[in-house]
Amino acid sequence: MVMSKYLKSILFLSIICILCTSFPAFGLEQVRTDKLDILAAEVSPQPVRPGEELLVKVSVANYDDTTVNNIILDVENQFPLILRFSEKEYGVKSISNSSFRIERISSNGNVEINYNFLIDPEARTGTYHVTFKLSDGNSVFVTRTISIEVEGTPEIALMNSSFSKTGISPGDDFVLYTTVESVGSGNAKNIKISLQIDDVPGLVAVNDNSAFIHTLDAGEEKEIAFKLSLGKDADITSYNIPISIRAVDDTESLNISSVETIGFEAKGKAKIDIANVKNSPTMPEKGTELTQIIRIENVGEGEARSVKVSLVDLDMSGTKEAFIGKLDADDDAPATFSFIPQKSGDQEYTALIEYEDDFGNHSVEQKLTMNVTGTSPYLILLVIIVLLVLGYTAYTHKDRLISKNKK
Repeated sequence: MVMSKYLKSILFLSIICILCTSFPAFGLEQVRTDKLDILAAEVSPQPVRPGEELLVKVSVANYDDTTVNNIILDVENQFPLILRFSEKEYGVKSISNSSFRIERISSNGNVEINYNFLIDPEARTGTYHVTFKLSDGNSVFVTRTISIEVEGTPEIALMNSSFSKTGISPGDDFVLYTTVESVGSGNAKNIKISLQIDDVPGLVAVNDNSAFIHTLDAGEEKEIAFKLSLGKDADITSYNIPISIRAVDDTESLNISSVETIGFEAKGKAKIDIANVKNSPTMPEKGTELTQIIRIENVGEGEARSVKVSLVDLDMSGTKEAFIGKLDADDDAPATFSFIPQKSGDQEYTALIEYEDDFGNHSVEQKLTMNVTGTSPYLILLVIIVLLVLGYTAYTHKDRLISKNKK
């Protein structure tokens, strides 16, 4: 009897085991996970630009002959993809904005989910990725990474512009240096930088007035240079150099065009010299007041300011400094001095001319010699004659008085 009950129990358990192995359990455990896949049904637009929206439609496919129940689809996105919202089919439940529970996929069927992303406006040209994962909530059994091509918007700027000379004057050759930098979010190619100086009077390009750069990725830079010449007759004024920039993006679907201006101030370089020296009287004499006029001329291209002339090492009493002030290019002005020579002979002295122009303060020295004569022999003779006449007159007057008294 006991043995009979024991046999019945064994028989019952055996039947249960057979039933468990003969019929699949409800759920994912009986489905071959190698028959599941994640497909990119649609990715648009491609490439996508920063600030634009991107649609990624994925299809979860079941290639098995059995139904799949209760699987979870997760999405992992990184910069520059920002997940905004998702659209799902019936039978798909939201766990979170980036996670969904697919309640059922029929045999050889599929379920589609749409993901809407925003591309960060700061994104640069490059290949980025978004990853989808299928799991049962614990173990991941399918992973699919989809590549996203982002085409940034290129922008070219001229940076750190400078000139080979700190002061540029008419007649000078000089070099303009500038750095071409890709400051946008996209790569640029076929870059052409051109000087637009046809309407800038007096300024010409010594060599080519254009420079070419094949490619510049976002953030890259390259220095270029242009050799220029400012004509001798050019005005002393401000000059603006228009520079045009043309390029295309990597896809050659976007044209870039802009104009920047680099300016400089043409400086005037004065050159001061002595045109002539005139004395009055022409033959200076010892002890006689003398007026000397030194004519100062500006033979440079720029104006001279605060022009002052001083007579140095001149051993004479009188006025030895003269202030002229401003002296334009190709202009002259007198510096007038008045003094009395104290001794005769050759008098050596220096004319010191001080002035300033656009380049700073300057001084010029020029040696001068003045011959001073002694007392004129004609003057001595005249004095002797006058004394003789006075003496003779006094003598004859005295003689007349004596003759008159005798009478």
